[in-house]
Amino acid sequence: MRRARPAAHSGRMLWSDPADDTPAEAARMRELLRRVGILIALCSSLAMIVVMV
Repeated sequence: MRRARPAAHSGRMLWSDPADDTPAEAARMRELLRRVGILIALCSSLAMIVVMV
């Protein structure tokens, strides 16, 4: 049998909760890691093509 969730835990933020903003440094780091990941994927694909030929 499923229990109902209490109203206090409805998933909404309370007025006293801090804003869920990402710091600028973390956003820049995430963007850099995304670009590095794409670069590694492209380089590994190119290396596989070169080795096969």
